[in-house]
Amino acid sequence: MSDIGGERIAFLALARNCAPYLSRLFALLDAVTAQGFSITCHVGENGSVDGSRELIVTRAAVDPRVALVSTEAMEKISNRLSRMATGRDILREAWGATTDGSGYVCVVDVDDVLPADPTRIDLAGAIAALAADDRLAGISACSRPFYYDLLALRARGIFNYDISPSLRFGRRDPLFHYLVHARMIYPAQREITGLLPLATEASFNGMGLYRAADYAAAAYCRLPVIDECEHVDFSRQLCANGRRHILAGQWFDLDMPAEHGPQGVVGFVRQRLSKALAR
Repeated sequence: MSDIGGERIAFLALARNCAPYLSRLFALLDAVTAQGFSITCHVGENGSVDGSRELIVTRAAVDPRVALVSTEAMEKISNRLSRMATGRDILREAWGATTDGSGYVCVVDVDDVLPADPTRIDLAGAIAALAADDRLAGISACSRPFYYDLLALRARGIFNYDISPSLRFGRRDPLFHYLVHARMIYPAQREITGLLPLATEASFNGMGLYRAADYAAAAYCRLPVIDECEHVDFSRQLCANGRRHILAGQWFDLDMPAEHGPQGVVGFVRQRLSKALAR
């Protein structure tokens, strides 16, 4: 870890049905605090059936750094892209009501991307990089064994394609759905993993760090219709002057969710069927 501390970091996380992973988030908060950072954490929750809300409430009762934020408005939105953008903005606004705009914001996905070992997340190094280079609009994560988040990725000349329409269409036909992954997504994931770190127009991959002033000035629901991953337009707002970029693949070493990485047709079908039956 880099030797820097004392900065303010606000963590923002959506945590619906994330009970198995909340302990990893809380361990990360403790590890970052131990490095000398001053932190807060707004955790959004709605409709969990696995005890997530109770775990957040219990932690918040003994930890003044942690605040539960209701994201019930998400439940009324059927479109996933709009739903996620709405949840991110609810958290952004809750944080905005409690800050003077100084420091940094760290947006975290609380699921199986978070490693059990918090030392794989070097916030000190990322903050030092942002402080040293005003061309950096933000820093996003890498993941093992492959970079997985192509929905949020836009990298000129490398990957600048919205895969969400293909994924939506593919869900109607299991074979086509697998072919989309095998012929387009998996090769791109392997290629991008080998190119990291990478300057991007947009990226997230489970974690992103931003200057608080920049984060407060942007919005996930800025457009009337949300038809891309919520991180795409948000990143573009941060990079709007044309000189800036989001740096992907350095300082945040996360785990690739197994369902999102390269796999054979049997494992792919088994995983999708298991997920469908669990709903």
